[in-house]
Amino acid sequence: MLIGIESGIIERRSSIKQIIVPVGVTKLGENAFRECTKLESVELPETIETIGDSAFEDCYKLEHIELPKNLKNIEESAFRNCVNLKAIELPENLKKLRFNAFRGCHSLEKVNIPLGITAIEGYTFEECKSLKKIILHEGIEKIFTGAFLNCQGLEEVEMKEGIKSIRAEAFSGCENIKSIKIPDSVEEIESKAFYSCKNLEEIKMSEGIRYVETEVFNETKYYIENLSDKNNDIYIGKVLIKCNRGSSDIKVKEGTRVIANGACAGMENLVSAELPESLICIGDEAFAGCHELKDINIPSKLEKIRSKAFYACNIESVDIPETVSFIGFRSFENCVSLKEVKMSHTPEKVSACVFKNTLWLKNLEQDEYHCKYFQNILLEHSGNEGFVKIQDGTKLIVGLVFSESKGLETVEIPKSVEFIGFGAFRSCENLQEVRFAEGSELKKIDEKAFEGCVSLEEITLPLKLQRVESFAFHRCTGFATITFPDSIEYISNDVVSDCINLKTIRLPKHMEGKYFINEFDLLRMNPEIIYY
Repeated sequence: MLIGIESGIIERRSSIKQIIVPVGVTKLGENAFRECTKLESVELPETIETIGDSAFEDCYKLEHIELPKNLKNIEESAFRNCVNLKAIELPENLKKLRFNAFRGCHSLEKVNIPLGITAIEGYTFEECKSLKKIILHEGIEKIFTGAFLNCQGLEEVEMKEGIKSIRAEAFSGCENIKSIKIPDSVEEIESKAFYSCKNLEEIKMSEGIRYVETEVFNETKYYIENLSDKNNDIYIGKVLIKCNRGSSDIKVKEGTRVIANGACAGMENLVSAELPESLICIGDEAFAGCHELKDINIPSKLEKIRSKAFYACNIESVDIPETVSFIGFRSFENCVSLKEVKMSHTPEKVSACVFKNTLWLKNLEQDEYHCKYFQNILLEHSGNEGFVKIQDGTKLIVGLVFSESKGLETVEIPKSVEFIGFGAFRSCENLQEVRFAEGSELKKIDEKAFEGCVSLEEITLPLKLQRVESFAFHRCTGFATITFPDSIEYISNDVVSDCINLKTIRLPKHMEGKYFINEFDLLRMNPEIIYY
């Protein structure tokens, strides 16, 4: 029985006008009918479950296609650039709608999103210029980058509760949207999500918002009109979008939950800022480059201080409350007058270079291995020793601490360490041995933590390790075997990228089907994966 139509079997594509796929076929393979530029009619049997990557890409004449009720998967770019496709009914059994699926379908006026779809992937409907309305149901959790980018005809977007994240440029360039209601379930909105929605004048912000990136609403009617009012800062709901007054002191209004990325950055005259107790997030570069900013309070309910939040400010003292779980990359770097830091607990994550080039860090005492600690956080290392023993009781090793330490050959990590930060041992080219103490509490190895440790031939990962992030062991070319413990819950697919001599990866049985080596890496390495 015929069960598939594989890539490349259709010849003389440019002359085909009609295709009838026989009953029994379950999958249309990659590029199956790609560039059938005169194709006008397609009949698909009810047996079809998957339409593969680029299966109908660049079928310019195709105006209509009836999808079978049993269809479960529409893969990447399946209908990309079908510029005359006007409407499509997605079947209720559909579970997967991959990125770029309808990108460039300029004539598409109507599409439904079935309940089985939990995310709108990147660029799925980009430049569907004739699309007028979209309803995003309760089961959708994420709207990914560029999902509706430059849908210039889009007038109405109905988002139901359940959406948690709106990614970068998701609705950027949708110039005919006049109002938007962001559900209270939305916690984060990334950069330029509604950028250049030129007629957007009414915005209802999520009550549950926790993080807002840069230029989210720039070049909208709402933003431009408020920007012209130099007597008032720009707020949307409980988010401070932009400090607009240029004064020497600001008081963020009570009830504000989030200061958006860059909201007060570069205010040369700002000396004092009063933040409300309602605040939970200070965004990336929120006050960066406010060189005269000296007086600021850190609210008692604050949860996150994002990257470069106070970069190069004139702050002398900071008191970080116990509610703060995250301090971002370079958040107080170049605050050269900072001489006092108070912190009653250890956050879950402290990123790299948080206090770099501050008077306070300069005055911290080094131990015998030229390491500087604050409470149970290893903040800095400046030596060139071959051996380093990290202090007992240390909980966090922050990012880049030992990065490019050419002399380091052996490091001893105590039981207490729970987190190894971004690039902590990156490019330690002579590191040969990492000793974890018996009973190690290590739970997470962050991105690029051991990247480029080319002399490291093996590592025994602790038995409580739960997560290993992207490129953690990238270019560890000495590895022949790596074993992940039974406790592991997540391993990034590129964790051993460019480990060209790796022969074996040992994983616990429960990781079967959850971890795959990236296709790009498979061109250079093909280790055996053994489940135990």
